[in-house]
Amino acid sequence: MDENADGDFSPFPSEKFFLLYCYAHSVMRPKSRSDLEFLWMMLDRFGVKLPSLSSVLSFKVEGLENISLRKSYGNGHPFYWISPSDIIKLQLATPSVSNRLARYPEKTDRFINELFQGLQWRIEDQFQTTSASVNGETFYVKDLVRYKLEETICHGQINGFYMKKVEDSLKYFCRLTKMIVTSVEFHSLAVTQEVEEVSLEDIQGESEYKIEFKEIDGQILQLTVEEKEELERPHGTKILADGKPTLTVPLVVFSDETSGNRSKKWNQLESYSMFLAGLPRKDVTKFSNIHFICASNLVDSVTLGKEIATDLKNLEEGMLMYDAKDDQQVFVQCPVLLVACDNPRASEFAHHMGSSATHFCRTCDATKETGAEVGTLRTTDAIQRTIERINTASTERQKKEIRRSTGNTERGGQFDILSSFEAIKQTPVEILHTILLGPVKYLVKKTFNNLSPADKKKVKSKIEAFDFSAFSRRLPSSFVKNHGSCVGRDFKLWAQISVFVLEGLISDEELQVWIYLSETFAMAYGSEVDIDDNDNTTNLIQEMMECLSEVHPELLQKQKFHMLLHIQDDMMKFGPPAGFNTERFEAFNSVIRTLNVYSNRHASSKDIGERLLKHHILKFVTNGGRWGINNRTFASQGLIKLSQQPVIQKFMYQVDSNCSQSQKEIYQPGNLRLETYQNGRLKQLTTVDVLPIGALQHDIERQHINIEQTCKGFKGCIAQDKTLVQEGETFAYKSYNDEICFGMFCTAVGFCHGGNWVLTIPYQLMRADDGDVLHGKFTSPVLQKCEERRLISTKNILEKVSLVHNCDNRCSFVNTDHPIVEEREIVTSERCVYQHDLSNKYYLLNRFYLGESWKYIPGIPDM
Repeated sequence: MDENADGDFSPFPSEKFFLLYCYAHSVMRPKSRSDLEFLWMMLDRFGVKLPSLSSVLSFKVEGLENISLRKSYGNGHPFYWISPSDIIKLQLATPSVSNRLARYPEKTDRFINELFQGLQWRIEDQFQTTSASVNGETFYVKDLVRYKLEETICHGQINGFYMKKVEDSLKYFCRLTKMIVTSVEFHSLAVTQEVEEVSLEDIQGESEYKIEFKEIDGQILQLTVEEKEELERPHGTKILADGKPTLTVPLVVFSDETSGNRSKKWNQLESYSMFLAGLPRKDVTKFSNIHFICASNLVDSVTLGKEIATDLKNLEEGMLMYDAKDDQQVFVQCPVLLVACDNPRASEFAHHMGSSATHFCRTCDATKETGAEVGTLRTTDAIQRTIERINTASTERQKKEIRRSTGNTERGGQFDILSSFEAIKQTPVEILHTILLGPVKYLVKKTFNNLSPADKKKVKSKIEAFDFSAFSRRLPSSFVKNHGSCVGRDFKLWAQISVFVLEGLISDEELQVWIYLSETFAMAYGSEVDIDDNDNTTNLIQEMMECLSEVHPELLQKQKFHMLLHIQDDMMKFGPPAGFNTERFEAFNSVIRTLNVYSNRHASSKDIGERLLKHHILKFVTNGGRWGINNRTFASQGLIKLSQQPVIQKFMYQVDSNCSQSQKEIYQPGNLRLETYQNGRLKQLTTVDVLPIGALQHDIERQHINIEQTCKGFKGCIAQDKTLVQEGETFAYKSYNDEICFGMFCTAVGFCHGGNWVLTIPYQLMRADDGDVLHGKFTSPVLQKCEERRLISTKNILEKVSLVHNCDNRCSFVNTDHPIVEEREIVTSERCVYQHDLSNKYYLLNRFYLGESWKYIPGIPDM
């Protein structure tokens, strides 16, 4: 709608039309033409007055008609794609996206949590925004400015901008090359070699002085003509922006192949997608922030990528776009920060032959014989020289010999034309394929194949006896038999419990390999990268390689084990691998597959592209995007409010209802859930029947709890991380004296005027005689289950933790009779069961659990 318009559901004709449009163009639950025709016929028979089906299918939002599919050709076949530049324009014009976008790299003292905190973004100039606005005035890199330093006016030349947390809030700074005033009368300066960091708030304006000299080792020297010209030359983006603000929006591109069929028959679809690297990590995993570019079952990925790169090149060089955050036109550049993909596709981008090559690593020249160490790093220049040698070789035999001896090939290189992208440096190790579907899968196969049938039954019984209450799902015991057909999520669960399950069933040497691998897995899937812990992480992987060389030397010939040696460098450059792993993109492949299934498959690329283009536009409109003349057109508030309904969010984006309703009070931390009902009404309970008041007297007095005669009973509570903690689950909580403690959820009560409280069984953290935390098996902290009960506020529950019973010789395997159904009859079968001796009250805090329970333990050894 226009700012002065009053239409309730514009730009759609009516509410009914909008809902039908959403239904007909859904990408999560696509409908075929015959499905839609049947629905229209059925509603018409019911007497519902509807717009025609053709009008709904052909509807275009006025003012957005110019956003259309592009058509190109590859290998003689047509394919269709959505230009990344159109996607970026829509995203920046959407306030909810633009306001969350990181505009500058963030400098951190120790921990890296986001892509924009990684070294690649912080150090490389092409990923950094080159201007900042202070008090309505725009300053660019290389501008000479005046700034205040301790009440003194100084002069300096801007080198770059960045963010930094100061007292829990983000502040904006710039790096300046310090200048010395050589003459006030002649307004001359001398450039020094000192760099200062200054808050943007301290910049006073442009300097009226000129740089005439340079200061070297305390001496003031005259600048040469060339040096002076270089210092006075404006930054390139300042010239291109023509006085407008600039904005750099790095991108993460995903490339993969998937099947276009539901059946096992392979129908290969090559696809490309992307997301904005400046969004917080919790946002980029949402389907609504994953942006489809193209798919084709006829054209190979190299051809698709090279065509997409033509538009990415234009984005890299920059273009004017509307920025909803500042409500103005800005000069936008979008370099590719990294490409997320599996190892074969990453090798393709890097002109590498893949794992079958003698030099099987795309990053260095390692071979199967030298795979336990990092080889000589490859360079882009050397790869280009090799490609020239291949192209100029006179015979095919000579070409093969060059490829064999170097591992490089002339094929691939989709993004070679991009000046900001180096494939060998910006295709980081992808942890789903390189850890879970690599070393973990290899080691599972070898470990289980070496087990006797009796030991396999024991593994199965220990899996069944394991406490999975902290996890989102259980690992089925059939994993032992069907591990060959399991997927990444199964191996992810196994990696978190493997050492506890395999203990006592394999040799100590083999178990040590699993310990190292589990630690590497937990590090790679962690939520942060500790800069100060870089050496320990490197040592961990080196120790794993040494252990492998003694226990499983043949596995060192696998490319994926070698790639683990490069993972730490990638983590320093790009932050936690969880921020750029392909798991969510792989899930998005199911959307592409489903759209292909519901098309007639005569033009897969076009049909998929058209449906997802309409989805892009619908998403833009319903999220409040702005378009039209001076970007003053936007959807009505009635339409935006309707589109935020949980049912519509789930239908359009597969958003869980808990997420779409996350702002509701019942989903806020501290709220009680799973009430006790009787005859459909909330049951009032007698407090003394629920709580052991006498045993809790100390807690009641210390926390001044108003115990009422009656209360409401609950079986769950929302923790601070917004997860549901239920009866029997263990969690971390903060006591009334601000200590981190652990406990098991027994029950919860809510008083009318006395607040909400949880009855818990505490677990005491064991300490040695010197006061340090006591560690048991696998360097896991030891906790003891107490007999007492504690009463804690629901607002103090932090999150669930994974505890593992500290089994000793009192825990054992027992053969029991187990009833099963065969041919509709119950028969008895012998079954191996692992029984925990619960008189042993000691438990281990699972430090391989991805919930990162170990962060609550003071002084825990670095992982």
